[in-house]
Amino acid sequence: MPAILVLLSPALDLSRSGDSHFVNEGLDLYLSRSIASLIDLYAAGNDLKSPSLSPLFSDFSKGFPSTFLQAGGREILLSDSIAMHRALRRAGIPAELHIWEGMSHGPFGSPAAPAPEDDEVSDEIERFLEAHWSPKP
Repeated sequence: MPAILVLLSPALDLSRSGDSHFVNEGLDLYLSRSIASLIDLYAAGNDLKSPSLSPLFSDFSKGFPSTFLQAGGREILLSDSIAMHRALRRAGIPAELHIWEGMSHGPFGSPAAPAPEDDEVSDEIERFLEAHWSPKP
């Protein structure tokens, strides 16, 4: 198991049970409900609530790394991050959730021309890593 996780706009519930999959339809500039066909292809008929496909449904009482979650307020995967954050906190796992207003799935800018918000996300990730990760000497 990794020492720490940094999850940026993650897909954590392939069953698409969260409301953002419907509420943010048309607001997310990168993803749409058409992601359902990709999920079905990827899942190949397996249970979409299986923890191996949807980590949200894992048993976190057995341990899990400290986790940084970031999502955009307009992305269809927003509910995934919110639900995961709540599940981790209930299990006593250190977790932070950062939601960026107006952001769709992915970064604000491009790698060649990052937006100021991208730099802020990077700063938050660096702070989280410094606070929660102690590399072995």
